[in-house]
Amino acid sequence: MLTNEQKIAVESTEHRILIRAGAGTGKTEVLTRRILHLLEHNPNVTLRNFAIITFTNKATENVKDRLKRHLYSQWLHTTDIELKMRLRAELESLNLVKISTIHQFCRAILDYAGPSEIEASVYYSPSYKVNDSTLLQAADNVMQRWLQQEDDSKKKVLIGLWPAHELRGFLIEAYQLIKNKGLILEQVLEQTRFTMLLKEDGNTAIIKECYIFLLKELKEEEAKLRLQSLSTDGLLEYASKLLKQNPRLVERMQDTYKYLFVDEFQDTSAFQTDILRMICDGGEAPSSLFVVGDLKQSIYQFRGADINSYKSVEDWIEKTGTVLTLRTNFRSTKPLVNFVNTTFRGFQNDEKLPLFEAEDLNSNAQEDLPMEDTIHYVLAEGAPVEEKVAQLIHNEVSKGASYGDFAVLFRTNRNMELFYRHLQKSRIPAQLNGAGNLFKCREVKDMFRIVNWLVTPQDIIKKQEALSTKIINRNLELLISLEKHMSRLLAVYTAAQVIEEVLKVTDARKMYIDEVDEQAVANLYRLKEITRGLSKNENIQLVDFVKWLSIQLLTNKDEKQAEIIDNQKDMVSLITIHKAKGLEFPNVILVDLDRNLDSIPLSPNFLHYAQSGIEYQLRYSGPFNMITSAHYPDAIKIYKEQYLAEEARVLYVAMTRAEKKLYFMVNETVPKKRICYQKWVWNSELIPNPPKSSHGSAETPVGKGDLGSIADNSGAGQDEGKWRHQIEAVNAFLAAKNGILEMATGTGKTKTAIKIINILLEQKEINSVVVTVDGTDLLDQWYKQLVSDTKLTLYQQYDKHKRIAPFSLMPERSVLIVSRNQLADFFSYFDSKFFNNALIVCDEVHGMGAETKVKKLKGQLSRFKYRLGLSATPEREYDDEGNAFILNEIGPVIYKFAIEDAIRRGILCEFDYLPLEFELTDEDRVARKKVIAAHYAAKRDGKPASLNDLYTKLALVKKESLGKIPIFQEFILKNKHLLKRSIIFVETINFGQKIQEIILPIISNYHTYFGDDERINLERFGKGEIDCLIAAKRISEGIDIQSVENIILLTADRAKLQTIQRIGRSLRINPKDPNKRATVLDFVEKIVEQEEHSELTSDQERNLWLTEIAQIRREGI
Repeated sequence: MLTNEQKIAVESTEHRILIRAGAGTGKTEVLTRRILHLLEHNPNVTLRNFAIITFTNKATENVKDRLKRHLYSQWLHTTDIELKMRLRAELESLNLVKISTIHQFCRAILDYAGPSEIEASVYYSPSYKVNDSTLLQAADNVMQRWLQQEDDSKKKVLIGLWPAHELRGFLIEAYQLIKNKGLILEQVLEQTRFTMLLKEDGNTAIIKECYIFLLKELKEEEAKLRLQSLSTDGLLEYASKLLKQNPRLVERMQDTYKYLFVDEFQDTSAFQTDILRMICDGGEAPSSLFVVGDLKQSIYQFRGADINSYKSVEDWIEKTGTVLTLRTNFRSTKPLVNFVNTTFRGFQNDEKLPLFEAEDLNSNAQEDLPMEDTIHYVLAEGAPVEEKVAQLIHNEVSKGASYGDFAVLFRTNRNMELFYRHLQKSRIPAQLNGAGNLFKCREVKDMFRIVNWLVTPQDIIKKQEALSTKIINRNLELLISLEKHMSRLLAVYTAAQVIEEVLKVTDARKMYIDEVDEQAVANLYRLKEITRGLSKNENIQLVDFVKWLSIQLLTNKDEKQAEIIDNQKDMVSLITIHKAKGLEFPNVILVDLDRNLDSIPLSPNFLHYAQSGIEYQLRYSGPFNMITSAHYPDAIKIYKEQYLAEEARVLYVAMTRAEKKLYFMVNETVPKKRICYQKWVWNSELIPNPPKSSHGSAETPVGKGDLGSIADNSGAGQDEGKWRHQIEAVNAFLAAKNGILEMATGTGKTKTAIKIINILLEQKEINSVVVTVDGTDLLDQWYKQLVSDTKLTLYQQYDKHKRIAPFSLMPERSVLIVSRNQLADFFSYFDSKFFNNALIVCDEVHGMGAETKVKKLKGQLSRFKYRLGLSATPEREYDDEGNAFILNEIGPVIYKFAIEDAIRRGILCEFDYLPLEFELTDEDRVARKKVIAAHYAAKRDGKPASLNDLYTKLALVKKESLGKIPIFQEFILKNKHLLKRSIIFVETINFGQKIQEIILPIISNYHTYFGDDERINLERFGKGEIDCLIAAKRISEGIDIQSVENIILLTADRAKLQTIQRIGRSLRINPKDPNKRATVLDFVEKIVEQEEHSELTSDQERNLWLTEIAQIRREGI
């Protein structure tokens, strides 16, 4: 039964109709009923006279299915013979009806026109293919030609500020901005040039002038490359331009499609609007138009959706047709509808909130349930949100709910995989929709390891990697069986067929299903389909596939994971809000509510401003140095208003997906000034018992006492098998003979190496051993461990020990422990016979890549028969030469046991990560500018320093920022327990002294470690005589302090190495406290404005990494 408002929309005789359809009001049903009504009451009309335009391919199938059902129902029940015959004919021809996306419709328009000239030197032919890669090639060509032109002062300005790849990125960004908005490039450039002459001068004018030239060149170059193709967006542009210049084509379209229906019209663009207006508002017989949309659900601005275009059509139809409204919601319970109405009505009465054109919904539900049974606030209480979500679902299922009743909605797909894995671990079946990072999934990496080994099965390292996969699971018999089975097939099977065969032989699908991991199966089949798509004839060679897949894994290419949308299965849905649009779920759980909308890219590099054309704000030499065009401040003000208004609409879409219950996952520690969804939903009068901390009373950061109460549901660990990784590492090295064991701090690298030494000596593979590392403490530690675990003769060559000469005389069954600084002198004592029977152990192998070591040792280490490297972080960040030296002289990483593995195994303890945001002071910003100015002054004076030197000096400003001081003081006064058994890392003695002034009134039993003369303080801290140590000097890895509980990072390098070493201090298990739980307090620079696609800062990278590790829980062994 249709409601009165629906019936009016279906039966209206107006030629142009716009339906403003609120969430859950049955708009698709009205659209299909309108089509059927026109068919029934117009005998001369057929479905082939209709063009029905939807937003997605899935929506086209939905409309087609509805039409089929209704047509069949009418055909079945009608007694009118003539109508029955017509309906039968329509059913049989339903597949010929133009039900399509706007892009498919535009392709049809172009195909109707046939070969055409769109504009000067721009052509179209129906044989053209859709290809979106041409723009990138065109940009490369334009930039290359421009850079190769004769030198001119304007070009030098840009090259002096940005590298070529950034200039190329800017060019593509500006070009796509104009295209997505449906603007005419020439008009925009002319407007930009005119305002530039009036308002811009100096570098700002030069930048605009250069980009006006480059954008014009890019359009011409793209047109040349598109001789046989066009882009997806080009379909809309070409169709619009062709209709404008060809009235005959408009008439043909009007004659073919007498009725145009458009769904989800709120997401229209300027090009789409132009196309509809030309077909439905021109000529002698314009087509009838019926559009359905809801401005409150317009959430695709990033794809070119233009609210102004929608409003212009609404104004036009209001004058020439009729605008109707559907307000009755059939989806949600009455309390839910009331809650949504009240929440968004509040936006109109609060100037601090984004613009939102609220329009109340009416509930069709008769039962008036209590609000507290419908709207639920779930406090985090210090626990990870994914853990709370799992608990919530478990509780509700135990009360009779089904897993399939729940959907977890995400603003972005960033954390979806984390939630999925946690639900899987909790034995909760789930399906992903809209998740990314396919090539980061373990199952994809495992398939790569297996196929990589199949290509070269004789490679022992690759065999070990294949054995370590979850699919093979250390089953040597299965691996041998797979090799035997595949040996005759590899030469004839395609890569996609090889993947399928591996899945069959190993029965991997059953294994994943048994583990409630259907997503892994779906991802592997998606990998297979992507592989098939690499070659239309499925003839890509396996070795080419392996190379291709290795590149995807190494470059972390973002690719969507498989989607398992099966409503018949009882599974929790994990889905992005954008993907959920148009769907409904009994119970909706909203996460990411505390996501800071004000820090998300609110400052794009380029904006279009209606009054002046292209405006820009471009960063150079760090995040705080910007060149800004004259009208950018005006443009960004409008952009931010539009951005936050769209975020409000995204929240509206999310909340209106719920049928029965709506759960908000609340972070009770959200800062007062943060702009986020959580603050917006708290504006409602109907919130039952909102958390008291919502308005700032809980801004106090959570201390260890709060986090320590989190229950660990992962199961208790056991000692048996805890250290099995050492055996795996030994076997990996014995198989490879050379390479690096990447093992986390505290996991027994030294003991593992000594096991290798003893085995090789016993097998008479070696006679002598050389151990080298930096630092007296580590060298002494090696000496003590070798005395304890071997029966070898030991010689020392470091500090006061000078024993290399006697070692050279009697090297048999002997070990030389030598510092790296003295290693270069070692080689002159021995001939090739010695090296052919010797092993070198390079502990902290990353140190071997230092520039001085590379120069002295190049070609020397490779003389050893066996070469073993040890490190928790073997890769040297930002040092390709050093990494290449280590790879060539020692070998690759052959075994990895990361810090994450060590925590799961119970070798290292769990920890809580507390990041505190700080802002640079005005003095800091002045200091940064001085550093940059000095750098470029030196460059102009002919004494240029490297960029690394510049970045190091800039980083030092941040490390010594006084902006951390008040944040630290406020926090530590409320969390004094964190100073007990703590190490506070500072960059300089001066900064350390300021920290002393803060902690002195709190704790008296502290000391400093600012240099070797204070080594006694380090030793006393290790013995437990001192509670807190302030360190401005690197603490040697040879100092093992198991009782450290808290690490405070007031300084941290971009490279992971230093951070791993520092937090590793607190993660060592203390035998006196087996239940130890550590805390890492970090200081993260707050980035107020950041571009959408900009690189993460070092602080952001460290924050993400430590956040992930802190969520790891100890597992059963």
